Amino acid sequence: MGRYDEATSEFEYVLKAAPDNLTATRELADIKQRRGTRAPQVEVTPAVVPESPPTVIDPVIAELESWLAVLADERDARVTRI
Repeated sequence: MGRYDEATSEFEYVLKAAPDNLTATRELADIKQRRGTRAPQVEVTPAVVPESPPTVIDPVIAELESWLAVLADERDARVTRI
């Protein structure tokens, strides 16, 4: 049966110190599934990602997007003429 007991206690220790540790959560769930027991349900909340301040590259991206829109319009015009 492997060293599931030892691994389980190690992952539980990690999760006490770092409850958001996805690797430990996943590995612990995998061990419990292999042993036929259910892992405790974990409430998942989406991380709040702060809005990034504008960067130097933002205007470049905007310009590229407008060029792509022009190219797509030209392509569509050629397709309708054919």
